[in-house]
Amino acid sequence: MGLRFDYFKNNFPEHHLGPASFVPNRNLTIPATDYASLKDITPRIGVAYDLFGNGKTSLKSSWGKYMIGLSPTTGNPVSLLSYVARRSWTPSLPPGHPNYYTPQCNLNNPAANGDCGALDNALFGQLRPSAAIDPQIYTGWGNRPWNQEFSASVQQEILPRVAVDFGYFRRWYGNFTVVDNRAVTPADFTRYSVVAPVDPRLEQSGQVIDGLYELNANKVGQVDNYTTLARNYGKQIEHWNGFDLTVNARPSAGFVVQGGLSTGRTSLDNCEIRQALPEITVVGGVTAVPDRNCHSDSEFITQFKLLGTYIVPKIDVQLAATYQATPGPEIQANYFVSPSQVTPQVPLTGGFRLVNVVLPGTEYVRHIQQLDFRIGKILRFGRTRASINVDLANALNDNYSQAVNFTYGPSWLAPTSIMDARLLKLSASIEF
Repeated sequence: MGLRFDYFKNNFPEHHLGPASFVPNRNLTIPATDYASLKDITPRIGVAYDLFGNGKTSLKSSWGKYMIGLSPTTGNPVSLLSYVARRSWTPSLPPGHPNYYTPQCNLNNPAANGDCGALDNALFGQLRPSAAIDPQIYTGWGNRPWNQEFSASVQQEILPRVAVDFGYFRRWYGNFTVVDNRAVTPADFTRYSVVAPVDPRLEQSGQVIDGLYELNANKVGQVDNYTTLARNYGKQIEHWNGFDLTVNARPSAGFVVQGGLSTGRTSLDNCEIRQALPEITVVGGVTAVPDRNCHSDSEFITQFKLLGTYIVPKIDVQLAATYQATPGPEIQANYFVSPSQVTPQVPLTGGFRLVNVVLPGTEYVRHIQQLDFRIGKILRFGRTRASINVDLANALNDNYSQAVNFTYGPSWLAPTSIMDARLLKLSASIEF
């Protein structure tokens, strides 16, 4: 058992920001700033017990709390200024016109003009911050984001030099943060719905997706973001629960086989936070997240891995193979929605929204399977050992998708990255 003390402190020198493309008159100086001063004490404990005293049955358990890593640039006062803003653009020139792709408006004017809608942050480029941070987040004891992990397992020898290990693992997170736009209230949002496209590939084909929120037009551009702890608005959880079953066998000298199954699911819930802060339902100013996604329990995601090595006696040749089957990416279908497709019709800042019409945690690209081999010749020279190896990666030459297109349309789920093709590699190593 033990205790760990963590101390995180940072500060920033004076900053100067001069003119830029869309802020030609900017001339700002931000004074030197002391920022974070976070302190935490975290416990760690582990226990193992030989159940029958014969070294064949072991009970193990552990629990620990761990701090989430922070960047040295956390809290840079420049980040409190509005240096990114979005606006809609509706071309007035006909397609084919030489200036069709040039907005016919004054981009330095934050208000709606010409082809352009109003900036979604009227404080863009100004010295006045459009954001503030609750001091509780970056000072004091116990306020830093953390995760905790608990495990319990039993290991049993079932045959000489063959052991099975079964374990349960739980990981959970705390000290979530949220951004509250204090310039708006829940009453400043209009709730709307959209109908998912009719497509036999979609489980929610043609269904109404309700619980989407859009800021009313008279409040667009009013920003006073305040970053604070989520618990000030309600409960938020993120849990992971999983099980491992592994086998470790050493039937003879130079022969090792290891493998097993691992499965687990993630549970998320921020429903209370959404009700208090509907502004968080639009992510990145583009993606709208419906109410139904505020609580999700993913499917149990399972992976299987197996490896074996054998050193052929007398000739010192090592044979090895690995096989793994791991989950593919979680499937999304990000559907472009325009104001004419929502009910009731509301103006969408930027002119559109992306809505994922697949329930989170329910569909996945097929498992990725990979089989690799190695043959190596071991050479010994006194206390020096060398090896010459031949590796065959992706021996089955499978082309499983590692990433796919999640934008709903003609190329939805088209692979954007696949496994590397079968690869033969020669290598050598020396140990001395």
